[in-house]
Amino acid sequence: MVLKVDLSKDDFSESDYEKKTQAGLPDSKTKQKIGFAKRIRNKFRVMQASIAKMPVSHKVLIMGIGIAVAGLASIAAVYGFIIFTIPGREPIDTTYKLLEVQVIRGLTFSSNLPSPPKVRDHANPINGELYTRDEFEELSKNKPLLVMIENSVDARPQAGLSNADLVYETLAESGITRFMAVFWSSGAEKVGPIRSLRTYFLDWSSEYDDPPICNIGQAGYDTGEEVVVPEADARAYIKRYDIKSFDWYGRKVTWRDTDKYNKGVAWEHVAYSETKTLWDEANVMGWTGPGKVESLKFKKDALKEQRPLSQEIEIKFLNLGGDKFKVKWTFDKDSNSYKRYLGGEPHIDENNSKQISAKNIIIQHCQYKATGDKNGRIVFTTIGEGNVEIFRDGKQMGGTWKKDSRTSRTKFFDKEGNEIELNRGQIWIEIVPVSGNTELSTITIR
Repeated sequence: MVLKVDLSKDDFSESDYEKKTQAGLPDSKTKQKIGFAKRIRNKFRVMQASIAKMPVSHKVLIMGIGIAVAGLASIAAVYGFIIFTIPGREPIDTTYKLLEVQVIRGLTFSSNLPSPPKVRDHANPINGELYTRDEFEELSKNKPLLVMIENSVDARPQAGLSNADLVYETLAESGITRFMAVFWSSGAEKVGPIRSLRTYFLDWSSEYDDPPICNIGQAGYDTGEEVVVPEADARAYIKRYDIKSFDWYGRKVTWRDTDKYNKGVAWEHVAYSETKTLWDEANVMGWTGPGKVESLKFKKDALKEQRPLSQEIEIKFLNLGGDKFKVKWTFDKDSNSYKRYLGGEPHIDENNSKQISAKNIIIQHCQYKATGDKNGRIVFTTIGEGNVEIFRDGKQMGGTWKKDSRTSRTKFFDKEGNEIELNRGQIWIEIVPVSGNTELSTITIR
């Protein structure tokens, strides 16, 4: 049977197309008679019919793919809009490039970091000043060094007192005072004038672990003297306790200032040394550190607003010496220290031409006795206890000093029995004479 179809009609339906195809008519001829739009529509209908026949799971998969494609297209559209519409924007170069690695020789990560500060947490047991561990270990190679310095009028100004960690001052003979300077944390290029030892200075020196001492001569008794007082025989003490005296061992560590001598200063008032020479000689003798010195207690300075405007301490050791040996300390609020006057004038250190000052002033009352020998020697009781006044931060504290043995450190206690804390820095200990309950010195506090 032959099926006749009129291809001239425009409304050629999909069913007609299918029938024609089934009848074996050529595809190409049929498509030529159909318009482009209708072909697209017919394709869509065929696809729609195919989808309708699919299982639900396939439909869900196709829908998900469609949504993903649409999302990516939207992102691409937004990205393109930003790139091509915002002024100054340039497309991102997404091509891969090899990074060029440059080696910087000698540069390390740590070279850009500052070195951590060294902590000052090692306290000088003599005056409480703080040092780093390295500084303290270097200082500990030497024992403290003690120097006897005279205070006659012709010996002034003395050299090196401002460099000492601690200074003792008390009477020698005839109302004249004498100093024993303790050096450890710093030295002096010139120190003196140097004079002789007394027994009570030896007791105080023994607090610093058998230190080397610079002196010229020492009190002693010759055969045949009518009055001999063993407590005043410094030569016997040096022998008994093997005191490390340069002079006793015949070490040449002093020199004379000939300029002063040529200007009329007596020969006995122009003997000097320097701390470096003394420590070097101590090393030769084997008198080296580290010294074992019992520490006092120390604290921080009082805040400036807690300090008084002024304080004045005046000491007259004995009437024999008159005003030439009268000492005055005046408090300076800004530096929290006491400036020293001697004989009514600022007490100047020859080395730096500056007025001597100290952070702590200690007035220690010790029993005094005149020996009655031909040289008018005196002795002090150094072991035991007695009254003390301590001045720091512009304020006064009363209490008691105690020394248990010749080699133990003298400590200072308040009225409740607590050890008094001192400020970190130079200490001056003023030893004033007491006879029984009678004070032989005049102390004025303003």
